[in-house]
Amino acid sequence: MIFPFDVALVTAFHGIVAGSSILSAVAIFCAHYLPFLTAFLSVFLILSHESRAARFIVVYGGIAVAMVVLLALQIIIGRQRPFEAVSGVKSLIGWPLGASFPSGHAMFFSALASGMYVGNKELGLLFACLALVIGVSRIAVGVHWPTDIIAGLILGWLVAGVSHTAFFQKL
Repeated sequence: MIFPFDVALVTAFHGIVAGSSILSAVAIFCAHYLPFLTAFLSVFLILSHESRAARFIVVYGGIAVAMVVLLALQIIIGRQRPFEAVSGVKSLIGWPLGASFPSGHAMFFSALASGMYVGNKELGLLFACLALVIGVSRIAVGVHWPTDIIAGLILGWLVAGVSHTAFFQKL
């Protein structure tokens, strides 16, 4: 289901960004390249930690559980992306694969932030901010609805948090 406020927000936000070459470049960078930089930064920080094996398992174990939940929800819900459903909205970053709800990027990076938070609250909050920037930029480039991002951020944090508590707390 696509909500009217999703359509209104995507149309307005995408229209502003797509109408400016500078805003488009920033949104494309944040939606397409910032995720890679964020992932590499997380790996670097984890590998530089003295208990790197345990940290790696905690952070990426939570992400793995979140990604299983993500795939199940995307298969069950199968929601169209904004560029597929709204005329005038075009993807500025190509054609992403899969369904729109919940956002895989938002869920992945929120789960990453949750895992980082377990070991270091300040780093966890930094990664949560990066997850939010990545999520908002994916609305701006026309590949997600606001509710995709909100659901991905919440579910990523919760699923990873529960998996950290249930499976990885003793590490």
